[in-house]
Amino acid sequence: MLQSADNYSDGTTTFTVTLPAALSSSANLVVAACTHGNSDEATAEDGWTQLSHITTGDSWDRINATFNYKSGTSDNSYSEAWGYNSGSGVIAEIEI
Repeated sequence: MLQSADNYSDGTTTFTVTLPAALSSSANLVVAACTHGNSDEATAEDGWTQLSHITTGDSWDRINATFNYKSGTSDNSYSEAWGYNSGSGVIAEIEI
């Protein structure tokens, strides 16, 4: 792993997590994972491939988590949107 970052957002419907610097190579892989509560679904940023989307619990006790990646890019941030609630996430650049 070359670099990573995390972020937390409280009471918002859009969340972004950004690496501290530009990617060292567009050939590297960027991975991101985000989670938020409530029963609404998450919408991933265009251009990212979602590896999995896990939803557990019922109604207000529900946790939504997504795991995403992007390759062949200079994009060093990932955004996700949902209907309501707080969220957190991590992002990392992995050398290929």
